[in-house]
Amino acid sequence: MSNPFLRHALIVCAGFLFNSCSHPAPTTTAEAPDKGTSSPNAEFPYGSKVDSLNGVPTHHFGKPLSAFKGLVRADGATPGMVSYHLPTGSAQEVRWFAKHAQEVPGVFYLFRDGQFASFQAVAYSAAGQAALAAEAHFLFGPGRPLGDRTEWVGEKAWAVLSTTYLNGQNVKVLNVNSVTLQAEQQNRQQDQLKAENMQ
Repeated sequence: MSNPFLRHALIVCAGFLFNSCSHPAPTTTAEAPDKGTSSPNAEFPYGSKVDSLNGVPTHHFGKPLSAFKGLVRADGATPGMVSYHLPTGSAQEVRWFAKHAQEVPGVFYLFRDGQFASFQAVAYSAAGQAALAAEAHFLFGPGRPLGDRTEWVGEKAWAVLSTTYLNGQNVKVLNVNSVTLQAEQQNRQQDQLKAENMQ
């Protein structure tokens, strides 16, 4: 299967299945770690760089959809999110990913309530997987190794680099997610439930 955008939809679907039995899901936008049971910065201090970036270079979480020119709707997203990609050669593309488009062809921007909330990059070839792993460690520094994935947990954002098996081959996925925006959505959902229960 050569189309990275069709593969993106399959990766997201695979992530829904994985998320039911493991945390975080390496193949879709990961849920923010539960600070009561997972590892806040005090125990695993790997979150300073991911918090500092709060997104990816040149694109910070919370930016409105209107700030991204030329986005094209992509298939597949987590519930409550809409996924997009930028056309090849777009000036809006993160510079490293633009330079490595052959090695890492799947680059996606996910929006929650019209705000940039998650970034996903997918590499299929061995060269692409090595390049993506090197860039993740360059951006975020040493991470917390957890078997077939590495995570960086911050207060505002967190990232996970993982390997999954899809269509007969290993796939490397980097997810960078906004903890802040997810918490805001959860608070709105709780307020809505309270209001409905009051009626």
